[in-house]
Amino acid sequence: SDPSGTTDTGSSYNVAIGVNALDAVTTSGYNTAVGAEALGKTTTGDLNVAYGYKTLTESTVGDRNTAVGYEALRDVEPASKTDMYNVGLGFKAGTNASAGTDFTGVKNTLLGSFSGAEITSGDSNVAVGYQAGGGASGSAVTGDNNTSAGDNALGAVTTGHSNTAI
Repeated sequence: SDPSGTTDTGSSYNVAIGVNALDAVTTSGYNTAVGAEALGKTTTGDLNVAYGYKTLTESTVGDRNTAVGYEALRDVEPASKTDMYNVGLGFKAGTNASAGTDFTGVKNTLLGSFSGAEITSGDSNVAVGYQAGGGASGSAVTGDNNTSAGDNALGAVTTGHSNTAI
């Protein structure tokens, strides 16, 4: 049920630990939120794991995301309820540097501080390392199927597809 006791209308099997964690939940299920504001705006998103301050905090309807680290995947928010399958592990992994820009991409795996930090709608990207797959600062990354490993690998690519940088 809703940890805040204010909006729950039928959620089940959620776990929330932290101030405002899972605070807006209405009909969500099977979510785990640990940390202040983790999954804080989620209303109907299901099967998410958020561990850390403001992890997945902007996601209201996204499903099947895993975020671990300070503000990891903070801006994930699909246009409509959908299975997203994103993984963000690290300080601000997958979190847009330009606050307020939604991350609508699916099937991205982002490991490392600031990895995939500018992804907005790119799908099926893999970024491993500090700022890997991050795109130019302030530039939206919309490319798909890119693989980057190493410090700032593919850091300047914004719209390219099917690139590999090691």
